[in-house]
Formats: sequence, C-alpha cells, structure tokens
Amino acid sequence: MNAANLPQNVLVPIFMEVSRNARLWELEGLTQVCRHWRSISTDTPALWTNLAVDDFAIGLLPTALARSGLPVRVDLDVKI
Repeated sequence: MNAANLPQNVLVPIFMEVSRNARLWELEGLTQVCRHWRSISTDTPALWTNLAVDDFAIGLLPTALARSGLPVRVDLDVKI
C-alpha cells in the first residue's frame, strides 16, 4: 500500500498534525497530491480552521475559509 491509498481514518490525523505548523500554501499542497487526498483534505473542515497566511498564499484565503465552515483563526504575515 502506498501513501496515496491510505484510508481516511489514517490520513486525517496525519493531515491534522501537519496543519498545526503549516502555512496555508502547504495545506493547499495536500489537495494536489491525488484525488483521494484532495477529497479527504477538502472534506475535513477542521483542517482549515487555523490558517497561517503569507503574501504567497493570500489569494488562497477565500477558498480555505469556505472549506472550514467553522470558526477560523487566521494569522496574517503580509507585507504592506
């Protein structure tokens, strides 16, 4: 079995651990590995509730907020 085929009950805890220290663009990367990972990551609202956003990912913020469906904490690190 390869990582792309791991079941949801295995991947979600891994994704949640990754999300604790990840920038938004890194979380978005989980959605681009394969269809299976995209489905799990986009269907896990809790994954999108603690967002670290920098200049590189500011355009991803509306999508991430829509995925969360829950109260969200957003840390902005942008240059004005």
